[in-house]
Amino acid sequence: MRVNFMKRVDQWAGGFGCLVLDVVELLIGRLRRRTVPHERVRVVLITKYLGMGSIILAAPMIAKVRALYPAARIVFLTFRENRELAEMLGHFDEVMTIDTKRLWRLVVDTLAAVWRLWRARVDVVCDLEFFARFSAVVAYLSGARTRAGYWSRIAWRGNLLTHPVYFNATKHITRVFLAQAEILGAAIDEREPPRLPRLPRNEEAARAYGALVARAGFDAGGPMLLVNPNASELCLERRWMADRFASAVSTLLSENSRLRCVFIGASSEAAYTESVVEQCRPRDRVVSLAGRLGLAELAEALRGAALFLTNDSGPLHLATLVDTPCVAIFGPETPGLYGPLGVRQKVHYAGVYCSPCLNVYNSKTAACNGRNVCVQAIGLTPVIETCRALLSSHSEHRAGQTAAVAAWR
Repeated sequence: MRVNFMKRVDQWAGGFGCLVLDVVELLIGRLRRRTVPHERVRVVLITKYLGMGSIILAAPMIAKVRALYPAARIVFLTFRENRELAEMLGHFDEVMTIDTKRLWRLVVDTLAAVWRLWRARVDVVCDLEFFARFSAVVAYLSGARTRAGYWSRIAWRGNLLTHPVYFNATKHITRVFLAQAEILGAAIDEREPPRLPRLPRNEEAARAYGALVARAGFDAGGPMLLVNPNASELCLERRWMADRFASAVSTLLSENSRLRCVFIGASSEAAYTESVVEQCRPRDRVVSLAGRLGLAELAEALRGAALFLTNDSGPLHLATLVDTPCVAIFGPETPGLYGPLGVRQKVHYAGVYCSPCLNVYNSKTAACNGRNVCVQAIGLTPVIETCRALLSSHSEHRAGQTAAVAAWR
């Protein structure tokens, strides 16, 4: 289902569900409310339905929850399109998914998931969704006695949580997620910077990506520029202009005769991606693999890239897991909340008055309806200069590695 339709379903059907369950909780909640001791917790459910980047950035919180409940199975419930990512990350003992392509499928899969969770006897739920009523209903119906999630007087979801958490939009999202582990009893050191785990190399995926690059006539050993001109349907206003992406790529290619460029994107973004590629020069050094890379292949493409130029999007955070140098464009969203955590990942953010406009209280809906002055304010020249600097430092890093290997031999 399309994102806007899902928002309406969540607002009305989810709101009705929260109202009914709020009455149920008022009547019987006191009879059921008894926290399970940590050592007796056997099943922990973590839910996050939207946002590839958010699922990746939840890693520190998931590690704290696993340490808090060492004997527990951790089950992750998400939408079907996130299954590959969830399984690739390796954080969970079981991944359950809900199909959202049809309304009837959403209803059937949700009821089936609730039934499975009841049978599994879930003890603790961590609802990482931001004020979605659907997620509050599922968390309550799981039967868990301990239910942590985000609460606000502004975004009503009923009194279905036993451990409500304040959503602090001035903190990075990794710290916001950690607040749920903290309210359950985990110790959090504010001085410790959040770190994401490294993703191990997938040789099969690397070979598959290498074959695609070779088919395009590119030398897999040469420097590669990866470009993502897309942003998810949740907010297309995050996209930097197509002509600026094309100009940046063309300039960088003209300055390095060995550099090749690969554009990425989902299948649904292939046509738009190709329209950007057609504007790049020289055309024979640019190829679009939009819709042709699985998540594992994308991770290996990022691992081998000299630079990744991207909008604020999920692949940016995937790049952190493989330590890729990045240049990211931010506009409707603030990098203070969703900025990349890598040392070699640089952000361009104009900080105009209306930015950021996306927040958890407006369902991540841009106020400008396509007139994204926050992104338009980011000029071409500063982005190119940052790309040059990172490409130069990457070349020096690779040269140092080669020299070290030669000396060792």
